[in-house]
Amino acid sequence: PALIRQTIPTLVGLVALGLCLLATPARADLYSEVSSFATTGRFDEIERLLEPVAAQRALSNPERHALCYAYSKTKRYDRLLPCLDALEKGLKKGSPHTWLFGLDDATPVVHLMRAVARTDLAQYREALAEARKAVDWLGGDFDGFADIAIEAYAVRSIAATLSGDRDQGRSLARELQNLDIAWGEAQDFATIRSLALARCYAALGDFPQVIKAIREDEGFEWRVWADNLISGASLRGISNWVWIELPRGFLLNRALLETGKLDEAKAGLDQLLAAPAAPANGEIFWMMLYDRGRIAAKQGDTDAAISYFRQAIEAIELQRSSINTEAAKIGFVGDKQAVYAELIEMLLAAGRNNIAFDYMERSKARALVDMLAAKNDFLVSGARSGEARETFSRLKEAMLQRQVQVPVGADATRGSVATLSLEQIKARLAVIAPDLASLISVASLTTSDVEARLNDQEAVLEYYGHGGKLYAALLNEGKVQVTEIASAGLQDAVRAFRRAIEERTDDVEAQARALYDRLIRPVKGIDKTVNLLIVPHGILHYVSFGALHDGDDYWLAKRSMRFLPSASVVGFIDSPKELHAPAKLLAFGNPDLGDPRFDLPSAQREVETISGMVPDSRAFVRAQASETEFKQNAGRYRYLHIASHGEYNADNALQSRLLLAKDGQNDGSLTTDELYSLQLDADMVTLSACETGLGTVLSGDDVVGLTRGFLYAGASNIVASLWQVDDDATTLLMQTFYRRLEAGDSKRHALREAQLVTRRKYPQPFFWAAFFVTGNGR
Repeated sequence: PALIRQTIPTLVGLVALGLCLLATPARADLYSEVSSFATTGRFDEIERLLEPVAAQRALSNPERHALCYAYSKTKRYDRLLPCLDALEKGLKKGSPHTWLFGLDDATPVVHLMRAVARTDLAQYREALAEARKAVDWLGGDFDGFADIAIEAYAVRSIAATLSGDRDQGRSLARELQNLDIAWGEAQDFATIRSLALARCYAALGDFPQVIKAIREDEGFEWRVWADNLISGASLRGISNWVWIELPRGFLLNRALLETGKLDEAKAGLDQLLAAPAAPANGEIFWMMLYDRGRIAAKQGDTDAAISYFRQAIEAIELQRSSINTEAAKIGFVGDKQAVYAELIEMLLAAGRNNIAFDYMERSKARALVDMLAAKNDFLVSGARSGEARETFSRLKEAMLQRQVQVPVGADATRGSVATLSLEQIKARLAVIAPDLASLISVASLTTSDVEARLNDQEAVLEYYGHGGKLYAALLNEGKVQVTEIASAGLQDAVRAFRRAIEERTDDVEAQARALYDRLIRPVKGIDKTVNLLIVPHGILHYVSFGALHDGDDYWLAKRSMRFLPSASVVGFIDSPKELHAPAKLLAFGNPDLGDPRFDLPSAQREVETISGMVPDSRAFVRAQASETEFKQNAGRYRYLHIASHGEYNADNALQSRLLLAKDGQNDGSLTTDELYSLQLDADMVTLSACETGLGTVLSGDDVVGLTRGFLYAGASNIVASLWQVDDDATTLLMQTFYRRLEAGDSKRHALREAQLVTRRKYPQPFFWAAFFVTGNGR
């Protein structure tokens, strides 16, 4: 709000008139249009007006400032940041004045727009640095720049708090409170300072201070009334202040809710949700619906709570990006997964287990969409690839438009028409390229759809957890039975279990029994199953379910298991691949990573032995086991086998990688991100000796991203390990595995038999329990 000086919107028109008198006719016309679009919030129109001009000639500084500002409002950060770089260079060479808002010098605004963008992108260190540059440029003299100073201090406080430095965040909020601003400007920008302080305290979770900051702006309603009267907005039945009223109202009502004033918050939210412009402010809209559902839940109205939560999820699922596009505006990051979790809890309490299962799947689908939000170069293949790419581009643009403010005074039906168009494009992409659609928008199957695609006599055991609660849902014979699992201390229990296995301690079986008693024994109906599709969640991705012990034997001896990152993935891998290439096995082992410490001679022996067992095979080792050879050859083989190191990235799952030899064409890091751009025709990918760093990772995003990446690239199955296994045991297991495959066994059966054979020679779970199959298992 401070950036656009929305407290004095009528001033823009006066400035425009004066500047137009000084401009050339062509520039005057251009400026007149830009000014009109800015005052009515039509920022996408500014882009459409100025981008063709930029393609024909260099923009002037005022034009580029207007374009950058439009990008900042439409949240096109991929365009905004380069635009700001160009504007900053231009300001150093030419006139620093702007058309919009009549700024004498746009330099501090460049830093401020960068700071806001970096905050929304969760790049808090960079946001702090840019906001500090704006403050330093002002040098303590805020005359004429009071709104910019207020915003700079607010962004610094919010970024500091969100980065984890609450003391600095609170200190900067106090500095904002005490800014020395001239009396006249202090009155003009009272609402901006009030809202800025509210955002700072919202980030800190200090909700009494949020209420205090907002209610101290006693002249807010009068200023809104006066401006709308003078501008004629009230005669047209609209408000020029709607984009301040919405975040201000949301923050106030969130604070009232958090301080227990439920009736007051309920009335305020109902008023906000009734505003025609509310649905157009997507990032705040879903949070308002979520808070309204929380109030209904607290007041015991289960049906209303479920309805509001479902509406909130519908709003969330109209967006692709996980970018927190309102973090700077409201001071905190909304937790989308919390909405799914609370709805699931309410549905379970109401006995609606099947619907709860559907939302568990939608939650996991949403998590995948968020993880892949920044990626756009997905492989698109097939007979309708051109049509799919075009539809994909249209869908991305439609989703981005959902983040653009509807212009003040726009027809109230505009948002609903845009939503209908978005849904139509999503539906079209789901028909043309359903696997691609699932990566950029929530696409999950219902319980009946999932069950129709299961293997014979197979049940689904799905885990779902959030906020300290964990559930196990068993889908079998059309019925979903849900059991709440004790989650306190689960991470420590899983770590202890893995440590006992890897260190081969005497208490392995005791740890295995304890975890079985927690994760499996309570599950209703589990004793009636034989074949299981297991969908873990969070830290359970790192559990070897076959090594759990029921007191009689390890579970591997009693169950046949396969795994998936979500049950809905069966919709993309529910039938064996129609293989087009005659080549059978391509193996990579012991790549030369440039450091003898990373050599894996046993991996080299492994791939050489296996390639000798399978006809039509080829093995690459040392320098030849390169990323380049993989990318050039992998698409022509039925089986891919990689015996190398892997690194899992806890902070960025898309940067988890398999390490191969580098050369002049590739750096040797085959990342999860790259997998989504590859085309494979593999019935199976085996990752042997690829575990590194799993002990420090807890979210499961790395496992989901890697396996989902191979599945999207075209693999039907992935066989991977949870820890690095003994060389001799791995060789025995893999030889038996491939021998069973050549004999015609399914993947899940061949792997299970290989593990049982290995267990007879090496009884401890360390030697046989690491490997698991993800995919269709056939």
